[in-house]
Amino acid sequence: MLVVHHCAYPDANINGSTEIAHQKQLQTQHKNQGRCDIGYHFGVGKNGTLLEGMPMTIPGIHVPGFKSQSVAVVVHGDYDKILLHKDQRLLIYWLGYVTTMILKQATLLTIKHWLQAIVQE
Repeated sequence: MLVVHHCAYPDANINGSTEIAHQKQLQTQHKNQGRCDIGYHFGVGKNGTLLEGMPMTIPGIHVPGFKSQSVAVVVHGDYDKILLHKDQRLLIYWLGYVTTMILKQATLLTIKHWLQAIVQE
């Protein structure tokens, strides 16, 4: 299961930083709250860039009761106010497809293994 969150920062607050810098800002916030890392496995930047989060071997901190059976994604932006950008939607669809195929095999893999599995199909 793919669980998609949004960081709820308006685009105006993100525009001054790169996607990587914004992902690191979210990671720092989570660490300051006493967590060991960012609570998501992946980030989707405002321009549709796939960003690394916590390792897939560690359950996220996103949905009680489903953490070990899901992949957590945070999308940069506040989508209560602005729709997802096209590139963000496409990347989320792709992640949903890939995670569904992999989780059906009941195995959590690193992104390296994910990409190897996709190339072999």
